[in-house]
Amino acid sequence: MTGRRRLVDSFRFAADGVVHALRTQRNMRIHFVMAAAALTAALFFQLSKVELLLVFVSISFVIGAELFNTAVEAVVDLAAPQYHPLARIAKDAAAAAVLLSAVNALVVGYFVFFDKIDSGMWRTLQGMRREPAYVTFVALGLVMAAGFAGKAKSRARNYFQGGMPSIHTAVAFCLATAAGFLSRSGTAALLEFLIAALVAQSRIEGGIHTVPEVLGGAALGMAVAVVVFSLFPVS
Repeated sequence: MTGRRRLVDSFRFAADGVVHALRTQRNMRIHFVMAAAALTAALFFQLSKVELLLVFVSISFVIGAELFNTAVEAVVDLAAPQYHPLARIAKDAAAAAVLLSAVNALVVGYFVFFDKIDSGMWRTLQGMRREPAYVTFVALGLVMAAGFAGKAKSRARNYFQGGMPSIHTAVAFCLATAAGFLSRSGTAALLEFLIAALVAQSRIEGGIHTVPEVLGGAALGMAVAVVVFSLFPVS
């Protein structure tokens, strides 16, 4: 039980770090907006699995570098509250890592998206159909981004186990809604939503989230899935 608790705590601490960076770092908020835009753009283009993987790796690289930069700035400010040339070098080097990751993302974006823009792109979009796993994966990415953005404005002390909205519930209801679109079976959809409801109930009974936070998560998950699957129906 102790080992399991430590694992849960590690995820909680990591989520708190992401939310702290979102709340305090303007660049992190910009990165999240750009990540959501890239994921949305991925739905408009015929990306291969390798290209989609490159997009996700680039997003992770940029956000990871910004988190590293935030950590370095906090440690340097703690160790050297007054100006020191070595403190400046540490901060500049961390900022350079963010710049390098952003340039890498721009290069990847250029090679992935630019060649796919042509005069017949919009005609292609009108008749486009996507693979189920592809659209579901993008929908989940958008839900996670929106969930963390919402938690960044929350005043709860523990963002992984509290705050608006409940990301666990949002993910569960996003998957349930996606299953409904994919299976086209009322029975299957009902079972998926029952499972999602159990996830929501566990968050409330465990004292982790309030009812409004769980309802907000459910609404977020369903709304994103409905919009994505309605705009981009799968074959």
